[in-house]
Amino acid sequence: MSRLSAIVTTFNEAAQIEETLRRLSFADEVLVVDSFSTDGTPDIARGCGAKVLQHAYESPAAQKNWAIPQAAHEWVLIVDADEWVTPELAAEIEEAIAEGNAADGYEIRRRNFFLGKEIARSGWQNDWVTRLFRRDRGRYAARQVHEVLEVQGRIARLKGRLLHHSYRSMDDYWRKLRRYAEWNAQEARRRGRRASPAYMIVHAPLRFLKAYLVQGGFLDGAHGLVVSLLTAIYAAAKDVRIWELQQGAAKGRATSGREARMTENSGFESTASKIVSRTEAVAQVERWRAEGKRIAYTNGCFDIIHAGHVRTLEAARRHGDALVVGLNSDGSARRLKGAGRPVFGQRDRAEMVAALASVDLVVIFREVSSLPLIRELRPDVWVKGGDYVLETVNQEERAFVESYGGAVALGERVEGASTTDVIARVKALPEA
Repeated sequence: MSRLSAIVTTFNEAAQIEETLRRLSFADEVLVVDSFSTDGTPDIARGCGAKVLQHAYESPAAQKNWAIPQAAHEWVLIVDADEWVTPELAAEIEEAIAEGNAADGYEIRRRNFFLGKEIARSGWQNDWVTRLFRRDRGRYAARQVHEVLEVQGRIARLKGRLLHHSYRSMDDYWRKLRRYAEWNAQEARRRGRRASPAYMIVHAPLRFLKAYLVQGGFLDGAHGLVVSLLTAIYAAAKDVRIWELQQGAAKGRATSGREARMTENSGFESTASKIVSRTEAVAQVERWRAEGKRIAYTNGCFDIIHAGHVRTLEAARRHGDALVVGLNSDGSARRLKGAGRPVFGQRDRAEMVAALASVDLVVIFREVSSLPLIRELRPDVWVKGGDYVLETVNQEERAFVESYGGAVALGERVEGASTTDVIARVKALPEA
């Protein structure tokens, strides 16, 4: 008798995971592959009877490809955390895998919901996804976004529907729009796609007209109008990001010689040129990788520069051909270090770090954790200060770096060299 493993990938899905898992009770095994949630998702999943595995997240396709071999049974059903299997679909799945002449994979049509309302048109009406397949016959193509399952063998279609609650609020939509637009733009640039001003003028309006008029968005009422407008906004955001990447690449080609000379010096012009945005940092890292360079990365508050900082940065630079430094913003430094910190503002701290010859780029990040920036940069080596041991390094960040083949290294320890010690010694000085 054929048996079924259901796989759900999660990150901070506490608000919806319970219902998703409840609707998978017909499966012989339910695996939740979690990328280190912080909202209790793993505990909720275990309470629902699921087997929980944790794995550092790289991309939707990579996460699912890691999960598939973990399944115990011949058949696998992939379900996202915002999707619900209907009773009709569950019965049809059980019938399909029980057949002796079953196909190797099955497509399922989704019913999509936006802000609680089903969107029957607006370009969302023919949303077929391959989700049910023989475990050893299916893997996802290596791509960053809109992952596609490739099945070796015959593919059939099921009649039952999968309920997809894609966006529950506008906050949810904006968060996903930024992430997907970035990933899609990066993917498009890797394929050599360009976005000219003329293309950007016409593309977004045409996407709106297609979704609203040609694909029947007007029949979905006010929700259809909003979906059609957001489709155009997404197209514009992606095009602008592609254009921005083009400009960064062109600038890099035009000024690479000048930048190389500037990086060798520590004058003000060099210092200013090293402090870049996240977008600029990603573009520069891509250019360095294209040249075959090894990227080293370290991060910290770097509040009052001392010998420990200098030696850590010098050690980090020796691990690569270029060193990128992630610098905590004033807000994130305060959350980490407490009231009264940082002593110096983020711009001053960035300039002090950038003035060091060992540093090639400085990027200010607002999060307490450096993981989001690490995800974007994907350094070859992540270097932590000498006051760490590998067991005390942030394990989520370490797991992610090691998941794609990166390495974690430690800098040189300098006794008594810490910003806290420096501040304490200054405070202990006698007043004049």
